[in-house]
Amino acid sequence: GFSVQLVSRYSKAHSDLDVGSGEDADSYSVTRQATNRLEARGTFFHDVWKPMLAVSHTWHQRLNFNERQNTLGDEDHTRHRGERTKTEFQNDLHLDKSNTLTLGAESEKETMKSVGVSVYGSGFGDFVISQDSNETARTHSAYLLDQLAPGKYFRLNTGLRLDDHDSFEPVTTYRLTPIVIIPETATRLKGSYGTAYKAPSLYERFGRSPTNFGTQFFGNPNLLPEESTGWETGIEQAFWGGRVDTGVLYFKNRFEKLIQTVFLLPSFDTTTVNINGAESRGAEYYLAVRPLQSLHVRLDYTYTRSRDDEGRELLRRPRHRGRLALEYRPLPALGFTLETLYVGERQDIDRVSGQRLTANDYTLVNIGGSWSWSKSWS
Repeated sequence: GFSVQLVSRYSKAHSDLDVGSGEDADSYSVTRQATNRLEARGTFFHDVWKPMLAVSHTWHQRLNFNERQNTLGDEDHTRHRGERTKTEFQNDLHLDKSNTLTLGAESEKETMKSVGVSVYGSGFGDFVISQDSNETARTHSAYLLDQLAPGKYFRLNTGLRLDDHDSFEPVTTYRLTPIVIIPETATRLKGSYGTAYKAPSLYERFGRSPTNFGTQFFGNPNLLPEESTGWETGIEQAFWGGRVDTGVLYFKNRFEKLIQTVFLLPSFDTTTVNINGAESRGAEYYLAVRPLQSLHVRLDYTYTRSRDDEGRELLRRPRHRGRLALEYRPLPALGFTLETLYVGERQDIDRVSGQRLTANDYTLVNIGGSWSWSKSWS
């Protein structure tokens, strides 16, 4: 009835860098990252109360080094460190077979520290970017989720969450998700309506870093949190004893104070801003077919239309996205997979001119296979 779990991960990466357009023999970056999470779970009163208590800590450090080769060369001696500490307490209360109530609270502290300078030489003198910053943010949250299943025809999930960020006013968000099930026709009618909130990160507010073109990114301390309202409605239908499953979903989202990175002219520096608002709407469709016990095929397609209040498409949001997946197992021990992903054209920013451009569509094909030699080896 009680368990404790500890998960730790550490990684280190060394990258040689070429700053600008030419080879730079001594320029490099070292990145270290560590994550630790201690979690305890319990089951009490005949599975009625299932609590979870967890503490996690993550830190990320990046060191950049580059000595100047000549009077017009570049120089970089910077160190960046970010940390995040989070405490979670969640309680699942199984009130009866048709009702599960979840109550939880979270507390999170985030820090960002940067020291050092980046220097870019030119015939007009040195261009110096100071990296010094030391910022902290704290967020306290509480949430409630009620999962109801009164009978075989209806499901309802209701959620409520309060986020209290130390730099902004407290915000309450919610979500309602009803599902109607018709077993006689293998039909599911589903929908949802909810609100969302996202505070800007410390880097978006206070970050500062150079680019490869002698310009810089600097954060915007006046950023406001993003807020959104969204709804969706759809239907899922099974045929042929469950061998064919298909569904369609229509969705719409409204964003307020959406955070985007923009180029500043004529300097070509970049920063983050809140745009007035934006909207995205579209539809999703899927078709899953199992004509044979050994063959499974699934097709997914999403159409998304996004616009800000000035009529411009949002960046890096393709209008068309599709996936075709095939899994074939001619023998119990032998299997093959084929997956094709398609991402359509989307708006982006040219890295040289800073102007908008239309990024090309692309297709990615993944092919795999597996063979099981025994129950222990594959």
